[in-house]
Amino acid sequence: MIRDETNDLKWDNRSVFWPSNSGAIPGGSSNLWMCAQDVETTIWSYFNRIKKTLSKPSEEPIRLENCSDSLKKILINSLPYRNYSTDLLGALGSFSQMVAQTLVLKGCIDFEIGVGWNKNSKQPKLEAVNLSYIPAKSLIRIGLQVFQVVPANANFDKLPARIIKLDPKRIIRFRLPKKWRHPLAKTRKQLPLVERSQHLWMDQLTIRRNREDFKTVTRKYNIQFARITAPIGWNARSLFNEEMANFQSVTRELQWHKFCVDIQNEILRTTDDVFKRIGQLYNETPHLIWQYLPTMEQIDDGLQLVINGEAKPYAVLKSLRGY
Repeated sequence: MIRDETNDLKWDNRSVFWPSNSGAIPGGSSNLWMCAQDVETTIWSYFNRIKKTLSKPSEEPIRLENCSDSLKKILINSLPYRNYSTDLLGALGSFSQMVAQTLVLKGCIDFEIGVGWNKNSKQPKLEAVNLSYIPAKSLIRIGLQVFQVVPANANFDKLPARIIKLDPKRIIRFRLPKKWRHPLAKTRKQLPLVERSQHLWMDQLTIRRNREDFKTVTRKYNIQFARITAPIGWNARSLFNEEMANFQSVTRELQWHKFCVDIQNEILRTTDDVFKRIGQLYNETPHLIWQYLPTMEQIDDGLQLVINGEAKPYAVLKSLRGY
């Protein structure tokens, strides 16, 4: 139990956090790291565009139903990585960005729901909640039980390695939507291999004065990167633009938006589950509602308009980009 003397709360978190000692590029690939950053930026643009498309200041694009004001405040403050946002839209936007980035790099991210109880009241009263990040690959599930494996000296605490039993009802796992798990797993595996090959070739070009045509070989590597990332539609920050016709470029970006919108919706659905679990402890049944964010139907309709020549590609993409 963690005692918070400043506000007289007793926290019931069990999991342990420790900083990563790895100085390597996240995901083991500079391209994969850029891809994760671009997912984060794209989802930011979706939330940002809401502010531009609202016709009435009173509209609530993201709201909580069946939720008291006191619980709403607790739910907003429970989200980490919210950049100090105090409103639901801002908090969820920032939180979704960071979760999406991790999903691209690792496929999932785990949190523990920790509750701060006010023990000075006659009955234990829920005063605050936090989602505590659980270091990757430290969870073990055996049947219905969940354990965390904590390495020795994890927090420079000079403690030996240990295993902590966690409450499975308090563990939340954010995952990629099912349809993207296999394609992205292949992308994670293949990108570092092609990058290493390219770096080796560049070293040979410098040291041994390789006589291969630089532009030709670079184009071949770009084509390989394009093929690897085709399922998710990433354009490697316009790296492939010279290798594609305009129509291919448009359809590829629309595929990218499908990828990002699916991730965004999965994060929001899981967050709704988190809020429901917290609500049970507060004797309420909150439900997260969102609107005005891009949808799959909007993307498919935009593609059809482009194919039929009824809309300019740039206009369709601009409506999705949000900036």
